[in-house]
Amino acid sequence: MKEVFPDCLYLQCVLHAGRDAKRIVRTALPAEEDEEWKNKLTKRIRALFKSKNIKQAKKQYFKIMQRKIYA
Repeated sequence: MKEVFPDCLYLQCVLHAGRDAKRIVRTALPAEEDEEWKNKLTKRIRALFKSKNIKQAKKQYFKIMQRKIYA
């Protein structure tokens, strides 16, 4: 973790980070929002957490940011 994100002050395992991401996506988006879209967003966030280096992390981050919130 420190190798990819050396300035990170908070460390968490991928499993718990993924669970938190799923919870946050579910609570932050309206209930009527498309479930499939929520699952895709959560999957992208989990992929970001699993990045092995900064290049991979940036790639995953930009994929998340390119997604439309209300597609």
